[in-house]
Amino acid sequence: GAPFCYTPWAAWLCFWGYVFRVGAITTSYHRQLTHKSFKTEKWLEHALAIPAVLAVQGHPIEWCSNHRHHHAHCDKEVDPHSPYDGFYWSHMGWLFDSKTQMLLFDTSNVADLKKDEFYQFLKTIYLNITIAQPILMFLLGGFPAMCWGYALSTVISWHITWSVNSVSHIWGN
Repeated sequence: GAPFCYTPWAAWLCFWGYVFRVGAITTSYHRQLTHKSFKTEKWLEHALAIPAVLAVQGHPIEWCSNHRHHHAHCDKEVDPHSPYDGFYWSHMGWLFDSKTQMLLFDTSNVADLKKDEFYQFLKTIYLNITIAQPILMFLLGGFPAMCWGYALSTVISWHITWSVNSVSHIWGN
């Protein structure tokens, strides 16, 4: 339904929802929590993780563990989303594979995040946040806001994130 419920307001929500989600994932989950590329006061670190949760890509413990597994075995057979298994696999196929998902249940590589009560709390409420978002969008602007501001911007942000696994690792370095 996105084409059939277009409004300029809904498109605005979609654009800024996408920018917000990808920016939050990149800054918090990827750069700060996974790679420790920069350090902030703990309250700011936690504050940056909240919008990343809104990207609907998993809670911080799950996302960072997955990404650390990837970097531990980057572009090798045991890489959870290895490009050697094909474009579809590295883009999103790995998400539906039970063997890969079992590997990702091993969160021993994120002991730093697991001991943080705030990240444990986000893990506990992650599903509630995920369910609340489309409801909030609906309340803000009806079905067009929910469709464009939540669903479409979420799906676009997923594919942009997954393109790093597929496009960048197949044709890049």
